Amino acid sequence: MAVGGAGGTLPGMDGLARAERVARGQDGVIGRGRALRAGLAPHEVDGLRRAGRWRSLARGAYFVASAAHPEPGRRAAIRAARLSLGRTALVVLDTAAELHGLPPAGAHRAAGTVHVAAPGRRPARAYPGIVVHQLAIPPAGRTRVGGIPATTPRWTLAALLPRLDRDAAVALLDAALYRGLLGPADLRALPALLAGRRGAVAARAALPLADGRAASPLETRLRLRCLEGRVPPEGLRVPVRDRGGRVVAHGALGWPSRRLIVDADEPVPGGAGDHRRHNRVVAAGWRLLRFSRADAAHPDAVARRVRTVLSD
Repeated sequence: MAVGGAGGTLPGMDGLARAERVARGQDGVIGRGRALRAGLAPHEVDGLRRAGRWRSLARGAYFVASAAHPEPGRRAAIRAARLSLGRTALVVLDTAAELHGLPPAGAHRAAGTVHVAAPGRRPARAYPGIVVHQLAIPPAGRTRVGGIPATTPRWTLAALLPRLDRDAAVALLDAALYRGLLGPADLRALPALLAGRRGAVAARAALPLADGRAASPLETRLRLRCLEGRVPPEGLRVPVRDRGGRVVAHGALGWPSRRLIVDADEPVPGGAGDHRRHNRVVAAGWRLLRFSRADAAHPDAVARRVRTVLSD
């Protein structure tokens, strides 16, 4: 039942409370159909939007501000995009990878873009920032991430790998393995899922190079530079022990026989801790090389430096 107020007619409080409770459990987002099922009338939903109490994020999808969700975040944008395209739509490609917690695959992930598969929907109907794909995803390739329908990690990788260069493809595989999103069975299944896709041959070539011990894309690239430069590491995540046998550090790549480790030169919260770690490695009688993204982008910079130190 509508209630009068200074701003005109307000929606029935029971329906509004139910709708806003639903939104709080969905990153602050509610679809028009769900709002109507909560007890609001169409004109009441429209009134909330016109009054600015509900913000339209996509067609038929609204953001409801609350203490838990004062502003729409990235998950709200993804959820709204999916809702706007109907019940059968699901998040795919690099947006699905983002939901699964995977890092951006090279420069492929466009900021703010949401990729959604919605068979039968015309791309022209989408809001700005929403890319609609005509992809048929079988039930085995579907899951939910925080309540948002999306492709499984296996299907997400199968769709993304053919679109990436070799380094980015291996880095994405490494990240999925490191996070436990893929396992040996998934790697064995990927060649069949890649079959028939443009870029499948190059994508399959990346599979044997995957290693779940890489903690970041830069670590992956450093490993690849060493392999290309014919100085393959003797191990990954190599423990460094002090003279008493206590582990004081782990190297991303390592040559234990030569007491050398290689690390990715990436930002570390509180630089002092990183310096202490370096000092512990040196005190243990090991050598440490650090390489940046710029180093990894150079065809031979990493391998040449490693080779020089190993020859000392």
